[in-house]
Amino acid sequence: MIKNLVGGIIMVIFVIGGAIAADALKPGEKRFFENAETGGGHGDEAEASADAHGEPAKEKKTAKKDAHGGGHGEPAMTGSTAYYKFSRQFIVPVVSDSNVQSLVILDLNLEIEPNLAEDLYAMDPKLRDVIMTELIALSNEGRFDRRMTDPANYAEIRTRLLAAVQTIQQKGVRDVLILDMARQDQ
Repeated sequence: MIKNLVGGIIMVIFVIGGAIAADALKPGEKRFFENAETGGGHGDEAEASADAHGEPAKEKKTAKKDAHGGGHGEPAMTGSTAYYKFSRQFIVPVVSDSNVQSLVILDLNLEIEPNLAEDLYAMDPKLRDVIMTELIALSNEGRFDRRMTDPANYAEIRTRLLAAVQTIQQKGVRDVLILDMARQDQ
């Protein structure tokens, strides 16, 4: 019986310790155990000191200038530019004589204005459809044949994809970025 009682007491101690640790590690909020009168336990000497910890914490975090983004439809902020990342790659068949000769795999991002990310996320299926339609048209024109890495061809693909995206989102999309392009022959 004493073993059960000791085990229960230890469990309660660990639960309380975990709650205190979680509260202590919670960013940006006033902690439960801070003393409101002393401003977090530093006392008046910290407030009066010229070499105190620094400026008060800001209420809202801002994105770093070199942020890389969260992926899967989340924007990466760089100044007044954000990047919309599609959740999946685009796979384009290259057809010749009614047979699939190869597959081209593209990983695309859109360079956008920061306030546009939520709108694009809601339009993701329509964006993918417009881009796939244009990619299939490019494939039928032979843009993904052997000259896929030609700089002029590469620029033409980006320009055509940007024009396709801008048919459904006229403002805010600045560029189409091709992160990866690979061809797999059958």
